[in-house]
Amino acid sequence: MNASALSAAQVLQATAAGYSSSNTVTGTVHDDDVYTVGALYKVNSDLKVFGGYERIASTNPKSLLVSGFQDMGYSVFNPNQTAFAKTRIYQFVWGGVRYNATQKLEFDAAYYWQHQNDYGSGANLGCHTSMSGTCSGQQNVVSLVADYHFTRKFDAYAGVMYSNVADGLASGFLHNNNVAPTVGLRYTF
Repeated sequence: MNASALSAAQVLQATAAGYSSSNTVTGTVHDDDVYTVGALYKVNSDLKVFGGYERIASTNPKSLLVSGFQDMGYSVFNPNQTAFAKTRIYQFVWGGVRYNATQKLEFDAAYYWQHQNDYGSGANLGCHTSMSGTCSGQQNVVSLVADYHFTRKFDAYAGVMYSNVADGLASGFLHNNNVAPTVGLRYTF
């Protein structure tokens, strides 16, 4: 299930039906068939290569849920159980390398690709634009990280991630491109 906050109209309907607005959400319920394969290959003591593939097929649920069912401490009001005119297929592909430059310094680089088919109906049938989240679309992500280990349990890292989203996966986005830098210290217990 994908949960979301209630709209103003749904808050009025839910509270009139006896639900608390503080712990009630709405959402889309679906059945998923998922498989994932991944691999890690150690080229030598300093270089590792990894990659994988995941496929998620989402359909309308075979067993319908009634409004008010509980999920993770929330009541779910009026869930959408007919969101998929046809099967939604999400595909994820990733790959990367990890290089130990020294015993204390490592570098990681990775690429991620996500694709969704179109699964809408009516005006959204067969669409390849950002007019709806049911249109086909894709996302490309590249990340780079440097990680310095002061001790076995304490390290500092810096990285950057660039992402680009297009068509249906960009529906609702203000910007299709994003650069996200990060730095931090980490202590592992």
